[in-house]
Amino acid sequence: MATLFTTIVTILTIPLVLLNFSSGIVGAGWLFFIYGEWYTPLYAFVVSLVAPFALTFPLMLSMIFIVPGAFLFEKGFFGKVIGFPFLILGSLVTWVVITIWGILVFDYAEILFSKNPYDIIPYLLLAYSVATSPWSYMASKESPDNIGAIIPNIFNQIAAVIIIYIVGIQKADILIIGPTY
Repeated sequence: MATLFTTIVTILTIPLVLLNFSSGIVGAGWLFFIYGEWYTPLYAFVVSLVAPFALTFPLMLSMIFIVPGAFLFEKGFFGKVIGFPFLILGSLVTWVVITIWGILVFDYAEILFSKNPYDIIPYLLLAYSVATSPWSYMASKESPDNIGAIIPNIFNQIAAVIIIYIVGIQKADILIIGPTY
């Protein structure tokens, strides 16, 4: 069973790794060399550099729940019962911050696309890079066996690929689910 799970994870992560390495370069090169637009790739690069440090501030909100939850979790059975919901809320805050960041990045990419007559795919590739790179960077600084950093990162990347498909192929709006003709 463990080898089946490892095989499935490997099959999923190989395309994600290729997309992680190429999305920013391809999207920026597409906009810069084909369309001559340099502002958006430069802006995406700067945001990708600043975001891992800026996103630590909203992530600190989870400490409101994690600190008392960890304290209570060490206090026996009843402490674990009372502390467990606090730990879940702390993790939920992290997932909410990741979700809001991804939605804001892809929505901004869609706004940039609506102002330009170009194809939306390079904007979505850049948005994928900006939406996932801060979390990948932060997860790389954790220990390799920290599943609490790896799982949200993988799900964030999968969600970003789904958004690229829905917006780029299906032509749906990010904030209003439905076709935009």
